[in-house]
Amino acid sequence: MRTGLLLITCLVYCCKISAQQFTLSVNTIGFSDTTWVYLKKYYGRSEVVVDSIKGNCQTFFHVNTQHPINGLYVIETTPNHKAELIINVSEKPSVQIDYKQLKNGIIGIAHSPENEAYQQLVTAYLAYDSAFYTAWAIKANEFDTAYLAALQAKSSRLMRVQQQMNAFVDQFTQQHKGTYSATTLAPLLRLPLMDTVHTNYDYYPAFLFRHFWDNTNFLNTEQLCHFLFSELLKKYFRHWVPKYENSIKEAIDTLQLKAAANQEVLQYINTYLLRNFLKSNAEDLALYVNKNANTEACELNLSEAEKKKFERLKSLSVGQNVPEILLPNIENNKTSLTKSVTANKAIILLFWASHCGKCRVELPQIQALYQKYKTQGLEVFAVNIDENKFNWRDAVSEFKLDWINVTDEGKIADSKVLEQFNIQHTPSLFLIAKNGKIFSKEIYGKVLEKNVQMLLSPSNK
Repeated sequence: MRTGLLLITCLVYCCKISAQQFTLSVNTIGFSDTTWVYLKKYYGRSEVVVDSIKGNCQTFFHVNTQHPINGLYVIETTPNHKAELIINVSEKPSVQIDYKQLKNGIIGIAHSPENEAYQQLVTAYLAYDSAFYTAWAIKANEFDTAYLAALQAKSSRLMRVQQQMNAFVDQFTQQHKGTYSATTLAPLLRLPLMDTVHTNYDYYPAFLFRHFWDNTNFLNTEQLCHFLFSELLKKYFRHWVPKYENSIKEAIDTLQLKAAANQEVLQYINTYLLRNFLKSNAEDLALYVNKNANTEACELNLSEAEKKKFERLKSLSVGQNVPEILLPNIENNKTSLTKSVTANKAIILLFWASHCGKCRVELPQIQALYQKYKTQGLEVFAVNIDENKFNWRDAVSEFKLDWINVTDEGKIADSKVLEQFNIQHTPSLFLIAKNGKIFSKEIYGKVLEKNVQMLLSPSNK
């Protein structure tokens, strides 16, 4: 949560509600006639402008929103002076925005139990967050004889921190009934604890991996109107989900199942997952989110660049037709991937570089596989990405690569082929069937050979 939130002074504010609309009476002081003041609404981590006014005035912000009105808002002016407040439709506090105070991140609110409660929650959360990271920093070296003891100490410390936060939440929700802070935000911070019912866990992080969301009310759409829900999603995947693909997929399944009854919350979660997996180039996980849910709606919330990248990922998934590549070979003749595919039973499409250490390990193994199966219909279409073409030619000679060798033209940063195939590292490998469809990806060694054998099998026509 944010610090430096609110200083209770005097503000003039009134709120008239009609469905998802309200008007906000505001008095601005110390602004020039040309200075704009914006009212923004939080939706997850995004800030959406709902209205704006100019200069010193007593006027209204007019707000129409498709989302719940209750939630976190920002009052902001240039250059990036802002302060936050909670709007609760059951209140009619008075508001005043002083430019000098706003420069320090301060606005004042009178007659607002909501914002007084929110300040208490922010203070408690910051203390909790600090205690959490102190406990999380406890190191447990698996080669140390005291490893299990250190692991248990870390687990116990983390659970004590959470117990203290849960106790605060219980007290806070009783003291501030009816506020957005108590009904929506505070319950998000009340995480489950290991008890006599959960006897199959002896490590709190392992317990939270599967039970982190047990207390969350996914039917409450108002929790999307603050960045806390987004923060908890980030913390869950960063700290509680093991960094294995199957574990991450299990976490995705859990979230999608729990949120299934609320399409807006589910859409937000899917958008969050898609955006972050695309950002980290976790291709398989982005496609897994797409496979498990109808993501057309949440794709609308992606940027144009994100949409373009996601469409590329979908087009490169197993079972899709491989895009065409037309690049010069050693003799500088344009060579077609499509023609190579139709002329053979199986194609290994390999992206590599002469300076890549892993490539130099894999090349001899792929070469041995090629020599073993080339008479049965296996071909390798190797795309080199070296900008220095002498290095490419030397490497082809060094490794005696007698398959189809082509090179990407120009600078790596400008490569249309690398962009089209979403190549983020070398080596990158696609196994292509005779029908031109992607059969498998990023497999090497015995797994690659087994897949090649399946494509070359007489039963595979």
